[in-house]
Amino acid sequence: MSNIRAAQQKHSQFFQQTFRDHHRLYRAGGTGSIVALQQFDLDWQNIQIGQKWAASLALADRSAAILCCYYPDAGATILPLRLSPSQRMEWLNAAIAAADFIDNKKSKSNHLGNLGLVYSETGDADHAEKCFNEALVLATENGDPKQQASQLGNLGMLHAQRGQFEQAITHLEKCQKIMVSLDDKQGQANALGNLGLAYDSIGDFEHALNSYDEALQIFTDIDNLYGQGNTLGEIGNVLIKKGAYQDALVFVEKQLSISNQLGDQFGVSMALDNLAIKRYHGLIESAS
Repeated sequence: MSNIRAAQQKHSQFFQQTFRDHHRLYRAGGTGSIVALQQFDLDWQNIQIGQKWAASLALADRSAAILCCYYPDAGATILPLRLSPSQRMEWLNAAIAAADFIDNKKSKSNHLGNLGLVYSETGDADHAEKCFNEALVLATENGDPKQQASQLGNLGMLHAQRGQFEQAITHLEKCQKIMVSLDDKQGQANALGNLGLAYDSIGDFEHALNSYDEALQIFTDIDNLYGQGNTLGEIGNVLIKKGAYQDALVFVEKQLSISNQLGDQFGVSMALDNLAIKRYHGLIESAS
């Protein structure tokens, strides 16, 4: 190995670990999440360089392939805040190819699930379903209950997106049951939040609010600011649909505060939209 290539590999290894450290601090929640994002932004350019180097050699060098597999996982909860869907797809497709190269089925299952989420986010339900089903098969073959639960949850949300709410709730309840058996608080909160979305979609606002309240309590207990912000926004959205505009305002303003702290532009946009709806109805009520 040339001196230049050895230096590039060390650089990639160092910033993959640095990225993972930022992710751990972010996941710890509270003010640590803010500090983690500030530190991450300082290192972001080098993290991208490290990932690009690993991806460029992933199908020719085992060490590079391992790094390429590690990069998307190293900062899984941070990447959606800083990368566009197309950029995340690029990272994940490179990681899937690298996982095939080193025959790491567990890593491939995880990356396929995350790729499916990006497809779902962009409205490509067919590609999302293909990814989720392939990930679920691999997770089952690997005997990985947590990954099985994740893919059941992903498929549940996809059914909801397609208007297949009965199937959605069935999959999400299976996901929640597995997460409880594993005592996975983060997984439980995610599943409850997704159940809330499914119930909201069929107009069952009481079950939706109950699910969101449970999710919010867990996110608060584990100090997950991102989860708190999203769930507060969803509660506010349901309350707006119920016509409880003043109650909704409390939750939406809390969401806006958290989203601003995290630099979560999607969360900020969602909160501002809900605030605009609330203010519009406030004006209507004042005029009547």
